[in-house]
Amino acid sequence: MWFAAFALFLFVQFLSSLRWKILAESLGIKEGLSFLFPCALSANFFSLFLPGTVTGDVIKLLYLGRRGHGKAGIAASILLDRVFGLFSLVVILGLSPVDPVLRSRVPFMSHLAVVCLSLGALFLTLPLWWERVFRLLSSRFSFYPREFVTLKTTGFFAAFAVSLSCQVISAGAHYIISLGLGLGVTPCFFVFAVPAVGILTAVPVSLHGIGIREGGFVWALGLVGIEPEKALALSITAYSAAFVVGLCGGVVYPFLRASRTSND
Repeated sequence: MWFAAFALFLFVQFLSSLRWKILAESLGIKEGLSFLFPCALSANFFSLFLPGTVTGDVIKLLYLGRRGHGKAGIAASILLDRVFGLFSLVVILGLSPVDPVLRSRVPFMSHLAVVCLSLGALFLTLPLWWERVFRLLSSRFSFYPREFVTLKTTGFFAAFAVSLSCQVISAGAHYIISLGLGLGVTPCFFVFAVPAVGILTAVPVSLHGIGIREGGFVWALGLVGIEPEKALALSITAYSAAFVVGLCGGVVYPFLRASRTSND
């Protein structure tokens, strides 16, 4: 159970690196996964010990910058990576009503789905109008990263497809843990719970979302009649697997530094 969840979380980290690669290449930054994956793992490692995700983003900016890429383009790729991750959470959350248990027990579920899917649809139309808006902004504000306007439509949709895959696999990892704990919750439930908790923990008010994550799962699982103790057990088990994935970044970080030194 735990090892299966760990493997899935590690695969999600790999897919997240692939999404970053797609976005970076669309912005003219050519780097292979052999560098970006260890870089993302290392960024995740440092994010374990400080609130929010800014620390990890700084690590990415630092190491890509040392490989000769422009800081504006790197910052644009990192920001877009975050935006794609957020909107994939929103879209997946909008699919929650496919679970009949949620529809029957959560009165606001249909309204939440309409809001989330509307936001997702608006996001997917960005390629139709964003170039005009971004060029206007970049002409008015000198600090605005002009690299945004170079993102290709194919890169946009490929990155979003990878983002959706990340969320589905993450929900699957939580479902596997729930099977081991005997919770009796449907897979579709985690399509609601994992994105909802993910959005809550994205707010940088605690160390790596500790406390918020546990409270979120207790609330979400409580909607379908799961006791707080069992919900807490699921949250802690899932977090421990994700935490070990983060620790893997500490293992590869010295090799990343060595690779950077050899390239200097």
